[in-house]
Amino acid sequence: MGWDTKKTSVGLLCFVNLINYMDRYTVSGVLSEIEADLDLEHWQGGLLQTAFIVCYFASAPLFGYLGDRYSRKWLMIVGMVAWSLCTLIGTFMPTYWPFLVFRAAIGFGEAGFTSIAPTVLGDLYANEGRSIVLALFYFAIPVGSGLGYIVGSGVGAAFGDWRWGLRVTPILNVIAVLLMIFFMKDPERGEADTLNPHRAGNSFKDYVQDLVYLIKNRSFILTTLGFTFLCFCTGSLSWWGPVFVEDAIKVREEYGLETAIGVNDVAFIFGVIMCIAGVLGLCLGSGLSYKLRDRYPWVDPVICGVGLVVSAPFLFCALGYAQDGVVLALVLVTIGEAFLNMNWAVVVDISLYVVVPNRRSSAEALQLMLSHALGEAGSPYLIGLMAGSLKENMIGDASHNPSNGTLNMSDMERDYYAFQYSLFMCVAFEVVGGLFFLWATLYVVDDKRKAAEYIQDFDESLVGGEIQNPSFNQASGSSSRRNSVSKKDVKQS
Repeated sequence: MGWDTKKTSVGLLCFVNLINYMDRYTVSGVLSEIEADLDLEHWQGGLLQTAFIVCYFASAPLFGYLGDRYSRKWLMIVGMVAWSLCTLIGTFMPTYWPFLVFRAAIGFGEAGFTSIAPTVLGDLYANEGRSIVLALFYFAIPVGSGLGYIVGSGVGAAFGDWRWGLRVTPILNVIAVLLMIFFMKDPERGEADTLNPHRAGNSFKDYVQDLVYLIKNRSFILTTLGFTFLCFCTGSLSWWGPVFVEDAIKVREEYGLETAIGVNDVAFIFGVIMCIAGVLGLCLGSGLSYKLRDRYPWVDPVICGVGLVVSAPFLFCALGYAQDGVVLALVLVTIGEAFLNMNWAVVVDISLYVVVPNRRSSAEALQLMLSHALGEAGSPYLIGLMAGSLKENMIGDASHNPSNGTLNMSDMERDYYAFQYSLFMCVAFEVVGGLFFLWATLYVVDDKRKAAEYIQDFDESLVGGEIQNPSFNQASGSSSRRNSVSKKDVKQS
């Protein structure tokens, strides 16, 4: 593939990923309006995201299997069309449960894109070039999420109906689908690492062997566990963060205290914070990886782990002091989110270079499934459920209002403190995730070497007109040459 074609493909994938995360978080920007309009409790608001994530991770293994075997371009296009239709149709649902069904179904389409796109980038570029394009691709997570808050709240307010805030991304996706059809190219699997295409077998036994290989890949599993705790934290904070800040402002108003920020400004400001923190974090994480990896080949998991551990105290203080100083809390959130966002591109880069090319789509799908099933899937619902339960248990507790200390807590006070205590759990999970990343440091160099040796043996097995097909050793992760076959046989396998 030529240079221009590669740049075009990277640009298209980055654009689609931006729309992807905008679509995911437009609901967060208008969550308070949705809960008020549909008369929802907090657990129902959290279930909107949880249902989406459940469908998302449940679909990922299927697309991972297909992505290692069939046209990745058309699989991504099918996913894009599916999620756009579900988003648009969902906005016309008048009641909660049909709306929930279509929000959940969006996960199927988004899994078709996000489990495959990183592997396409991995086959377009190798080494430092791969790190750079992955960093560009994962800018879409914080920037797209931030734009989701801004677009959802802004367009919804402009039209006087939150549903219009959700109808922007389907329009953008129509443009993206047309561009993908005419300009996106799908490289051969392993093209950037080797001259010879790597193809996965099509049988169920082959797929089971893929999973066994991934489970035995220690650095892949440990970074996936770290990523799972990261997803729990980001899933709950991004979903409930704006609601928590709105509660803090309302409590201050009850106390007779002035705040420089109004309730109606929170979604927009939160979106800006997500964009700024994401750009800073991704530049810091990817920049450190780019500069240090050659000298310290074990540094990538350290960057991820340290980023999470350093982020934790900033987010803890932001949650603890939000009611006392909203502006200070938002500054602390910006710093904490910046350190947290050091992870995104680096994690995916690790999962690509420690895994052989013909198993990368399966690796991305497995990582998505585990991290979202055990992390992001339950966190919005769980935090909403915990907050609702704690709020009920606080009935009759004394108010913290300095001018009316003998009164019981108001409904808004209970809501604020219930969310505060519930969200503290995210900070603890963040630290645990950082420890898993640091543990992976012990194995990442060895696993990367094994994947590189496999690729090298695959290429060097071309002898004259025949190929010595390297058979991958599932237990050790190393390759051995055996079973001399013709090129024709290899192409057919």
